[in-house]
Amino acid sequence: MNELRHPFADMMAHFLAARKNTRSEHKSEMWDVFQEDFESVIAAVDSWPAFLRNSISAGFNDDLVRWVPGADGGSRVEGDTPWNRRLNGDFSNLLPANLETPEQQKEIQNLFAAILTICGNDFVLTNLAPDTGSPPTVGLDFRENVDAPLQNYRVCYHDLILIYHCWQVIRAAASLPGDLASVVEIGCGFGGMIAKIKDLYPDASCVLFDLPEVNSVQTYYLSQRFPEARILGFCDFQERGSSVFGDNADFLILPGWLIEEMPPETVDLAINMRSMMEMTPETIGFYFDNLHRVMRIGGVFACTNRYQKLSVLKEYPFDDRWRILLSQTSNMQGHVHELIVERTTTSQPFSVRTAMKSLAPFV
Repeated sequence: MNELRHPFADMMAHFLAARKNTRSEHKSEMWDVFQEDFESVIAAVDSWPAFLRNSISAGFNDDLVRWVPGADGGSRVEGDTPWNRRLNGDFSNLLPANLETPEQQKEIQNLFAAILTICGNDFVLTNLAPDTGSPPTVGLDFRENVDAPLQNYRVCYHDLILIYHCWQVIRAAASLPGDLASVVEIGCGFGGMIAKIKDLYPDASCVLFDLPEVNSVQTYYLSQRFPEARILGFCDFQERGSSVFGDNADFLILPGWLIEEMPPETVDLAINMRSMMEMTPETIGFYFDNLHRVMRIGGVFACTNRYQKLSVLKEYPFDDRWRILLSQTSNMQGHVHELIVERTTTSQPFSVRTAMKSLAPFV
């Protein structure tokens, strides 16, 4: 294998070291989808600049799910699917850079209008992602107000959904006392949500917990999105142990099981967006044990997941020291629930688990 350039050398080193220490129980059947030699994916350096349009992002890219047949079925679906393309080392583009079908343009236009109505023009327009990863986009003309000039915006389906969820999280985080200093995201996809949080809170230290393969994707995306950022990974943890959590790096990208190494009561904001629903109850319990330990009093946890998939939302093991800030069916997906809670010093008389008893399913 030829010597790799930045950031691929770091991606490779962190992945190979983490794989030697992998805890297999943290990878559910839904995510046992990567080839054994995932280093070959990392080494396919020419495929990464457009990874949001090819099979590298299968499983954490709503654009593929929405527009590419078989993208929502995992590797259990036979045939020419994004999941199987990744397994076979096929990283040819699945979508064009410019989405051109009337169906695609109309759906994104409608979603754009809805997000503008919910979140407000200023929040949406200032938080549209750049073209890192070459996402598939539609060009939409929009006038911010009657006196403003007509402008064309490149808009991405997946990014609009991230903007909506970011808006919900930021509204809750505004209640935090003082600055937002420490953010944790569990199951972070390619890093799109945490990038938006970093844009809004540039001094925050962001810790990402995920599978080692997905850590590689996050390292690539965030290194391109924030070329001046200080990004640490598994090798840094190996070298320095738990002291790495006090380093105040821009991004610390680690396998999920290392959340147990975090110091107690150090996290202001924790996020889980549509990934606990694909974990086993045992893994969810592991994360909650640690969230209960690492959250600061007054810290906020945003948990957005399906009512039922591999696990059941209302069975998530929240203890009684959470106060509900938001609990509603998602405006984006009717089978998903948005729950945002605040860590408290004492038990709440109406606990999260009591409140969630009224949620589906009922059998």
